[in-house]
Amino acid sequence: MGAVPSMVVFNDDIGDTAGKGGVLESQNDDIRFIDDDYLLNADGEDAGLMRDYDKILEENDYLKKEIQYRVRSNLAIINGVMNLEISSCDDERIKGILQDSMSRIISMSFAYENIYNSDDISVFDMENFIRNLSHSFIEYYSPDSVISINVDTKGLGIIADDSVSFALVINDLFIISLKHSLCGRSSGRIGIKSVRSDDGFVRIVFSDDGSGQGAGFDIKTSKLPEVCTVKSLVERYFEGELNYNFAGNPEWEIVIPESKFNSS
Repeated sequence: MGAVPSMVVFNDDIGDTAGKGGVLESQNDDIRFIDDDYLLNADGEDAGLMRDYDKILEENDYLKKEIQYRVRSNLAIINGVMNLEISSCDDERIKGILQDSMSRIISMSFAYENIYNSDDISVFDMENFIRNLSHSFIEYYSPDSVISINVDTKGLGIIADDSVSFALVINDLFIISLKHSLCGRSSGRIGIKSVRSDDGFVRIVFSDDGSGQGAGFDIKTSKLPEVCTVKSLVERYFEGELNYNFAGNPEWEIVIPESKFNSS
């Protein structure tokens, strides 16, 4: 078995205990030397330039963004093809299904764009995404209505790996609100807010001032496709819980473990 590699120690980590070219001894005498440019092993041999390490990180970040860009481009192509199908479809039911499917593709594209334009590609900016998506949805589903949007996610950022699934959850809640609850209204309000609780969960509340699904609505027995999609993603993917409350106006509550979030 080969020798166990030494621990890499940076000046920023050791503070005043060692200056440039200084030495920090570990308990097992396994040490490394480091200065602003060079990384040396315990025998004083050159183990690589720090600027090479920085270059690798820079290239890695570039490749990740390039992948995001290519995914966005492919989604745009799929979206264009579906738009052609919708324009040539005479069946309103099928057209509605295609439109909802296309909206999901748009949401996924927004999610990738959000990450692509972010300074930190590991965190998904929830509030920025929701604001951008809401304007697109109002133009798409309610172009003749005046819908106000109030977003307050208190600086929460969801882990980027979960961004597309989260985008689909928000997407279908918007569909429920604009196609069902606020349908036929010339104006309305939609609110999205998040609350951190002491039990290790984040509660995201999506509400509007429309008619909703009524007081007797039951999530468990609902056959509404959007409700089934949201419920499935929240419970199976996020290991969370979806609740519906109606006290004059509809309110959807998504309860997700706090481990899925970062503070942005």
